[in-house]
Amino acid sequence: MVGFFYFLTLFAFFIIIIESFTYLLDGSSTYELVNGSVRLLLMPTFAIVLFILIRNASDLNIIKKIYIFFIILAAISIFYQVIYGKLSFVANPYGALRFGLPGFASITGAVNTYPGAFYSAVILLFFSSYKNEFIKVALILLMCGAAIFTMSKSGLLNVILLLLILTIAGIFFKKWRFLLYLYLISIIILLISNQILNATVIAVVNTFGIELLNSTKSSATEWQPLIPRITDRIFGVFLSSDMPTILEFLFGTGLKGGSGTTGFYAPTTHNSFLDVYVMGGITSLIILVGLYLSVQITLLWKFYLSSDLFDLALFTSNLLMLINGLVHNGVLFHPAMSFTFWISVAYIFIYYDKLES
Repeated sequence: MVGFFYFLTLFAFFIIIIESFTYLLDGSSTYELVNGSVRLLLMPTFAIVLFILIRNASDLNIIKKIYIFFIILAAISIFYQVIYGKLSFVANPYGALRFGLPGFASITGAVNTYPGAFYSAVILLFFSSYKNEFIKVALILLMCGAAIFTMSKSGLLNVILLLLILTIAGIFFKKWRFLLYLYLISIIILLISNQILNATVIAVVNTFGIELLNSTKSSATEWQPLIPRITDRIFGVFLSSDMPTILEFLFGTGLKGGSGTTGFYAPTTHNSFLDVYVMGGITSLIILVGLYLSVQITLLWKFYLSSDLFDLALFTSNLLMLINGLVHNGVLFHPAMSFTFWISVAYIFIYYDKLES
């Protein structure tokens, strides 16, 4: 079933690209079309590349470790900038300061890419076979702390979701030492580090409007209550008149519908799944949802049969990707943010073809 929806997804994306050739008649350049096509297909076709290259479970484990290492480097790049100032080779911080803090970008790309990606590395690390719980907690808190220093709402919300997930999983799998280290070290850091404490307080005020210490929501950046901000992104496009024709409803408007995700910088839905709807219509959205559900169901079923924690790690990460994708455009196609989803597709192919057990 995963293979069926995967190749349907590739077909739908190729239709979006073919449909977009009409842009050339409207003055768009060939470069824009090629750039948008590459951005759309890069990660979906990455699953095929992985399927071809990976020969055994150890190869897959190496790729997982490389991804975790990359996100840790991204976290270090954020902390470096907090201490020493902006790195010249990374993207710019937010245009407006958030209570005086800039919200640094990282080697993953723009400011909002790291908070939309780090949770995957945290989940993969937590469910890994690495035995030293202290180092595991230290690396997880490093990644979570960097997410706070991006000063983004998604960074804070993902940290909160991760703490909830890690607590539930820690209790379920009886990882008492991990939980002890996690909360003890977190409390110590907040008590001894004014910078991380202030960043956390500011992020809470800017996200929830809960006024703490000297931070008030009246001075928050682009303040909007959390629930309307979320619902505007999830449902906003259906309340607009951007796609008035039945043809556009069925087949979309092409690559421009992806906005910055595909390099066109048109109006965005702020929702990765609705971006697919605007690009390829309701048919493409249904196909993509079918792919996502088939991947998640397969991972859950395989975990039930084998109790392989890697299956659970991928399932949990993909669940967080879904949550983030509902309020963040680009999640499905950015290499750092969508890594675990597309590797899940490849993993399922590999499991049935090469890693049968």
